[in-house]
Amino acid sequence: MKTAFEMKLERAKGENLPSFLEQNKARKLLSSQKLDNVMQFSNFVPPGKHFFYFIYDRKFIFVSPNYDIVRYKGTNVFLNQITVPPRREPLA
Repeated sequence: MKTAFEMKLERAKGENLPSFLEQNKARKLLSSQKLDNVMQFSNFVPPGKHFFYFIYDRKFIFVSPNYDIVRYKGTNVFLNQITVPPRREPLA
């Protein structure tokens, strides 16, 4: 999940984005337009089991206690898991 402003910055800065963020870490990266600062999803998730984790401040990785925490495919890595049911077709 990113804000529209973050996505615009990524497109504008390209490969120079990490150095730009490092130079401007003292200030909050917010747009003057309020709608650009709203978090939004970029893709829908297809039906099935999906594993995920969250990233904070481009440095810290964590799992959420609000979702199931499972061992990823028999490894020692723990991730959050959601199961998206298939879409039900309306009765005709």
